[in-house]
Amino acid sequence: MLFQSSLGIHVEQDRLGMVFLKSSFKGIVLGDQTTVVLDPSLSPEERMEAVSTQIRNFAQANRITPSSEIYMTIPRKEILYRWIDLPAAAGENLRETIGYEMEKFTPFPSDALHFDVRVVQEDRGDGQIRVLLLAVRKKAVEPFLDVMRRNNLGPSGIESVSSALVNAVTADKEMPGGNGKMVLFSGDGHLEGMVLRKNQLLFSKFLEIGAQPDETFADAAFRMTEELREKTSEEDPPSSVLCAGDPFDDAVLRDLGERRNLRIDRVNSSSRGIQSPALLPAYGLALKGVRKVPLNVNFLPRELRKKASRAGLYILFALSFLVLLSTAGWLGSSIAHQRMLLDRLNGELETLSRDVQRIERLGDKVRTLEGEIDFFNGIAAGRVRVLDLMKELAERIPETAWTQRFSLSGNTIEIEGYADAASDLLPLLEASPRFGNAGFLSPITKGRDGKERFRIGLKIQ
Repeated sequence: MLFQSSLGIHVEQDRLGMVFLKSSFKGIVLGDQTTVVLDPSLSPEERMEAVSTQIRNFAQANRITPSSEIYMTIPRKEILYRWIDLPAAAGENLRETIGYEMEKFTPFPSDALHFDVRVVQEDRGDGQIRVLLLAVRKKAVEPFLDVMRRNNLGPSGIESVSSALVNAVTADKEMPGGNGKMVLFSGDGHLEGMVLRKNQLLFSKFLEIGAQPDETFADAAFRMTEELREKTSEEDPPSSVLCAGDPFDDAVLRDLGERRNLRIDRVNSSSRGIQSPALLPAYGLALKGVRKVPLNVNFLPRELRKKASRAGLYILFALSFLVLLSTAGWLGSSIAHQRMLLDRLNGELETLSRDVQRIERLGDKVRTLEGEIDFFNGIAAGRVRVLDLMKELAERIPETAWTQRFSLSGNTIEIEGYADAASDLLPLLEASPRFGNAGFLSPITKGRDGKERFRIGLKIQ
């Protein structure tokens, strides 16, 4: 719930507490808080007028607009609590099921009540679920709605002190007690006791302090603890008691711990910036507007609730759009820069390509010239060599013989011709230092004139 603001208003008999929270990327920020003591001599109408004035002044000081989430509690004595066991199948249409049978669970018809219902235990193995029903008479809620209307601050919800305390206490992840704990809260002249299991409210008890003669606050706290213990499972009792409120000083906590072998801890409201434990319910209320809470109770029907503000959502969309726009701009700039570099590289490659082609053409010309030079050198070298070989043959072959054909291939010479005695030619040729391996390549034949026809092959040394 980014960029949301939420106001929690806790109204007691003679005291008013307000906490204003905001959410941002940094998390939940405490905007402001205040505790106001109300004059106990005021009539109910004067008391609500004083509450209205204090809310208006606080809202103006913190610039709280109608778009902010606003949650209120009403006095605990006005609220009816019932824990009901139902078949698990009833969980599919739980509110409708309870509404049809409201007179079975309360002394009032459903049309005279605002109510909410929550599943607090399921998967019990017996096909049953345990349901918490909270109900309040409509006429008890109307004065609080009227206060909000007069200040042009439509409420997002109205709930009980117990559910607000559950959300306040469970917001601290380091709170001792594990899955099961008892909570004692000292309100304005009363004591609120709760049993929690896995952040769900299994039991709630309201006790007026001093209701019994000569009863001290420590006695009342012990009596509350005893009643809460009776409502817990003997197999898995709560391991600690969390206490909140000014009367819970060190002496009271020590006395309570000694009477019962339980771990007693004081709720550290200051760790969240809350000035007084009396503001914990208001803090738990305000949390509902800025984060998800484990016990989301709301007596108001949907038609009476203020529509949830979409300002935070719009801001988130706007920021997301700006991020996307910035990213697109950065990508576009990067692509344009890359394209410029690519175009420049392509231009340089094209220039280099033309230079390479020109060099290759020059290389072809060089190779052609080299070939021509080698050709002419070969001709020149071969001419000198052939002439030398032919001269050597002429000197070795006698005048009575002559050659008709001369061929040179590599280092092999073939000669054909006529001689008076062809067999005499081989020793003459072998005697030359230039020739070797002289031999006839075909049989000697005689012509009509008596000359012998020869075909001789020899190797150049």
